[in-house]
Amino acid sequence: MTVKINADTTDGLKLVSDTSGAIDLQSNGVTKVSMDAAGNLTATSFVGAGITQADIWRTTSNITADTGGVSNFERADDAVTTKLGDGVSFSTPYFSFPETGIYLIQSQVQFAPTNDSDNVIWSTVYYNSSTSTSDTLAECQGSDGNTSSFSQCILDVTNTSNDKIYFSVASLASGGNITGNTNANNTCVLFLRLGDT
Repeated sequence: MTVKINADTTDGLKLVSDTSGAIDLQSNGVTKVSMDAAGNLTATSFVGAGITQADIWRTTSNITADTGGVSNFERADDAVTTKLGDGVSFSTPYFSFPETGIYLIQSQVQFAPTNDSDNVIWSTVYYNSSTSTSDTLAECQGSDGNTSSFSQCILDVTNTSNDKIYFSVASLASGGNITGNTNANNTCVLFLRLGDT
């Protein structure tokens, strides 16, 4: 039996039951909540309703010069580290998203400049590959040796082909670095899908 609650879209919001008496609440054909015949929410409840993507990447070695696009990223691959969903993909220097949605993007950056007067800048940059336009969304800066800084932004990804992110470094004087490590998240970026666009 199918009961249509709302017909604002093609499929609307529907309650769908089977012969056992189990009920699914569906939106546009996607199950949002499942309840078995006894009225218990099942283990697959809320599919698609919560966070569906979480992924963390880190620089594998030190960055020692300014760059318009950081290239030495790897997905964190420690034995107890994982990702949720397909995760973002990386093709130097761009990160692409596996599905549309609202994403939180965070950077943790370890700075090791040569002098305390240096002001090294790490930027999170949005790039639209269709229009070839860029927009700096967030920055963090470091001017003291071996200190970490943090930045974050929220991006509305409406097109997985065109909407991309890259990271750049500016004002890094010779002898200084942004510290990378293939075994730990010294300098790393987090992509977290918060919900639908």
